[in-house]
Amino acid sequence: MTSCLPAVVHRQQIQFTSNCRSPALAHVTKSHPAVHIITSCNKTLQTKLNRMMMKVVIYEDNLADLTLMKIACESLVEEIEFIHFKDGNKLVRYLDTADTEEISLFIVDLRNGVFCGKDILRNLRAMPELDKHPIVVFSTSNYFVEMVECKSLGANGYVVKPANLEAFEKAVRFIMKTWANTFS
Repeated sequence: MTSCLPAVVHRQQIQFTSNCRSPALAHVTKSHPAVHIITSCNKTLQTKLNRMMMKVVIYEDNLADLTLMKIACESLVEEIEFIHFKDGNKLVRYLDTADTEEISLFIVDLRNGVFCGKDILRNLRAMPELDKHPIVVFSTSNYFVEMVECKSLGANGYVVKPANLEAFEKAVRFIMKTWANTFS
């Protein structure tokens, strides 16, 4: 006999359950205005829950790097929504109105010409609702002092952007596999 595992699902993501004809769907209850808890023994439903869209906020001024990140992630999960910002002020305004519970990961470039990545780190960590969200610095800078400073500012990880295309893709996959599912 399989065990029933609870999974937290946001209201807009629960739509697929209405087509589920399985009696294994035990119950749906409200625990929060924006969240339902689903308990199910149905493997198909659990697979769908595991493959739901992941939201990744990226602060990056180089569109080529952003494109490479998207390409590197195509084979990792079914769907990733990349929310991209070149301007730190727009990122902060977005977070004022966004449902931060839906964000899986923040990727921050230090060497952004518009707004310093360290300032973004400070802003993100100053928001209590983001204290558990993983933030990874993905930068060309390999200065140890900056790595230590970013850690002290609240970064969960620091990955140096490789110049080699294959190594770049591996680095992005490493970031996603290591930190994208650590907040739930």
